[in-house]
Amino acid sequence: MAVVAPRLSPHVPPAAQLAGIQRARAFARSGIDGIQRARAFARSGIDGIQRARAFARSGIDGTLLRLDWPLPAGSMPCLEELSVAKNPLKHVPRDAFHTLKSPCLMSLDLSATLGGVPASLVECSRMAQLNLAMMRLSTFPEQVLALKGLRILNLSDNKISSVPDVITCLTELREMNLTNNDISTLPNEMGLMGPKLNSLLLEGNCLKSIRRPILAKGTQAVLEYLRQRLPS
Repeated sequence: MAVVAPRLSPHVPPAAQLAGIQRARAFARSGIDGIQRARAFARSGIDGIQRARAFARSGIDGTLLRLDWPLPAGSMPCLEELSVAKNPLKHVPRDAFHTLKSPCLMSLDLSATLGGVPASLVECSRMAQLNLAMMRLSTFPEQVLALKGLRILNLSDNKISSVPDVITCLTELREMNLTNNDISTLPNEMGLMGPKLNSLLLEGNCLKSIRRPILAKGTQAVLEYLRQRLPS
């Protein structure tokens, strides 16, 4: 559980705030119930917007082994980073990110969960980093295409067979990990994503349309090859 320490408020004695922050951190490490208690406690010692920063990052990793979605509706409006990786989630509600009401969410890790990609992910307009590795996805999740500010995307270790040509709408994408999927071809349109896309990982796919020497030269060589195949 990672917790971001807030700046001290000028309206509360520093000693009281520091004590409150320490107790909040201890509560937060205990899991989602602890997060709720920590939020309630922090309100007594950290004023206004600053109090929420103590809970801006939450990790609910596989050590808790939760089977249900762990965050109640409206629980963390200032959440910036969330990890539920390696939890055997049976289901992620379609409206999980709508009811969570976290417009500040910028980093999400759902890796190694089996609850699927919720439709409400499209509402995370500030999302910059997304990890959907090891989720047994058979198709490229179309919800991702709505995240126009996305910079890092991990779709490794799935069963994805193709990448849509409209992937070019992710104009801010810098890193994309597609290793260990079932991809045999890439859309030529991806050639238009360079040079901003500076890391494209493709190992573990049966890419028949791109020769091995080109793949060995790395991302920009692959993007240039695809760009040259576009109709003139």
